[in-house]
Amino acid sequence: MVHKYDETTAALQGLVDGLVEKIDSKDSSLRDWELRYNETVRQLKGENAVFHLVFAKEIQKERDENLKLKCQPGFRTKLVEDYISRNDNDMERSSLLNEMEGPKENVACQNLIELEKTTSEQIAALKKELEEKSEALKDMENRNSCLTVKQVLTNQELQDARKESIRGLNDFLNNQTNLKSEKNGRD
Repeated sequence: MVHKYDETTAALQGLVDGLVEKIDSKDSSLRDWELRYNETVRQLKGENAVFHLVFAKEIQKERDENLKLKCQPGFRTKLVEDYISRNDNDMERSSLLNEMEGPKENVACQNLIELEKTTSEQIAALKKELEEKSEALKDMENRNSCLTVKQVLTNQELQDARKESIRGLNDFLNNQTNLKSEKNGRD
């Protein structure tokens, strides 16, 4: 009987030890996932900040360029006049002068519109990339939340199983003690 008691105790102790190992393994795995998540979040936040800086620099650069174009309306006219002065052909010169006199405001506006379109496209591309990074960050945060919930549930299950094993072992030991007491009382 004592031999059977020792075997049962050893088996239950083995089960408890196995459960403890599983808990430790799951905790270690969860810590690894949390470290990876934190590193990814830091990386995404860093990239997000870089995109914001690049975006701000591009906007400022385009604003400066627009201001320069607005402040120097005669700049294009001067370039055309320089070209005309180098060209000897009178016909071409008069054609360029007529062209320059007619739509000189439209040319500047067209260039501003083209520059604005290019800038808008760059801004749109940067916004899209920023949105993608933000979505990736939200996805990682959701995954971390899921992992945290899973960890809590798994730990709770393992703790419950551990408590149940200990209760079972205690019940078994109490029954064995009661049987010995009853057997000793009969003798």
